[in-house]
Amino acid sequence: MSPMSWASRASAVIHSGLDMIDLVRLVEAPGTSLTCNDPAFPDRPPALHAAGPHDFEAGTPVLFADHGVRRNGRDYRDYWMDLVDEAGVLAISVEFPEACFPNHLS
Repeated sequence: MSPMSWASRASAVIHSGLDMIDLVRLVEAPGTSLTCNDPAFPDRPPALHAAGPHDFEAGTPVLFADHGVRRNGRDYRDYWMDLVDEAGVLAISVEFPEACFPNHLS
């Protein structure tokens, strides 16, 4: 599926209070990362890392993976890269960078 096809279908899949333009960019290509504007953290943007199947469409289930204390959300996304086509899911790993969230063990 071409990157334009991903972008054209993203708004039908992801409905939230986040910036839709950024979320469309999240699914433009199979291994995309970006920071998002979350109203809950206006000065501390979390990062989103996505791995999507080649046959991504509006009904594709979404799997959210949250990183551990190592803050390695990109690694969690990379783990799913080879599995999303078989599982038929859009995997999104949410990462709360230490620079923005320094008291993660408090």
